[in-house]
Amino acid sequence: MKISTAIIQKRNITINTPETFSATYKGREINITTDHRHGKPKYDHLKRYDITVTINGSYEVNTYEDCHTMRDAIRYALKGACLLPK
Repeated sequence: MKISTAIIQKRNITINTPETFSATYKGREINITTDHRHGKPKYDHLKRYDITVTINGSYEVNTYEDCHTMRDAIRYALKGACLLPK
């Protein structure tokens, strides 16, 4: 799966659905889901995603964000973990 300049290999993706994404990229565990208790998105056409990126148990990203698609949420997670160029 290619997101901007990052290529996440299929063997490193454990879950990839419209509601949940879980993968390992450059030693970091990326977990994104819509199954959370962060409320509803600000606008109706968006979905609210719970986004976490960890390395060795330490959080690099631990937030929620309103995005159009799962790909946008993955891009947000990668940027937050400084894995994509600005």
